[in-house]
Amino acid sequence: MTEGVRDVAIRIKLLEMTGSVDMVKEHLPDSSDSFGQLGIIKDGIYKRIEYAIDICAILNADLHLGVPGTDEDILENLMPNGAIDDALALSILKEAYRRLCSLQAGD
Repeated sequence: MTEGVRDVAIRIKLLEMTGSVDMVKEHLPDSSDSFGQLGIIKDGIYKRIEYAIDICAILNADLHLGVPGTDEDILENLMPNGAIDDALALSILKEAYRRLCSLQAGD
């Protein structure tokens, strides 16, 4: 474990996330029905959620916390090792779950 955490990659992901927040705020509708009708904008919102998971995956790999099979595994590796707290992990999981449910519903 001679290499450190790829802080530059994480900083880039954070910049991408920050730049996307305004777009999400501008286009996020008030209801789930309206959200289902957003089309390509909805895909862009989902992409913004993936940035958080990408950062967690980078941390998981760089801290040598195991090989995850799912996004949830990444978070489960990070929590007991103190890389992220339970509240942040729960927030990311909720967003990932919403994304999955929406995709399965065919929205």
